Amino acid sequence: MGIKTTGKRVRKAANYYPTRILSTGISWMTGGAVFGAYGGGLLLGLKWNPEQLFILPIVPIFIAAIAARLKNRSVRSKMTGMTH
Repeated sequence: MGIKTTGKRVRKAANYYPTRILSTGISWMTGGAVFGAYGGGLLLGLKWNPEQLFILPIVPIFIAAIAARLKNRSVRSKMTGMTH
């Protein structure tokens, strides 16, 4: 099962990252998966309950959503200010 999962990640990375940074993209994708499993196990070992683990990512997701919204607003205001 792990081999199939890794293969899917490599294919996904090959479609997403340019060739010159493909190895870096694959490393980041694989490293993120390893860190997530390690971090979850560590927090469970520190007596976090599963509900706390699901609430934990809400803060960075919320910050990323606000940042994406602000960036989108900035790009749109630049586009509407352009003359044709």
